[in-house]
Amino acid sequence: MKSITIGMDLGDKNHVVCVLNAEGDVIIETTVKNNKESIDIFFSKYKKATVAIEASTHSPWISRLLAALGVIAHLG
Repeated sequence: MKSITIGMDLGDKNHVVCVLNAEGDVIIETTVKNNKESIDIFFSKYKKATVAIEASTHSPWISRLLAALGVIAHLG
């Protein structure tokens, strides 16, 4: 999904997710549980989106999962 940028603040139980449109307006702010199924469900709607995730304990497996879903992940 072009022109969508997603920021993801990782946590041990839940991740805070903020979805921005091309103009930089927040279109969704929510939490996603820290498990593969929940991440799959949420991000399956955002193929080709750019996701900025913080570097943390969970970032390696989450970035691999996002890549498998067709999402472009950047660690920060």
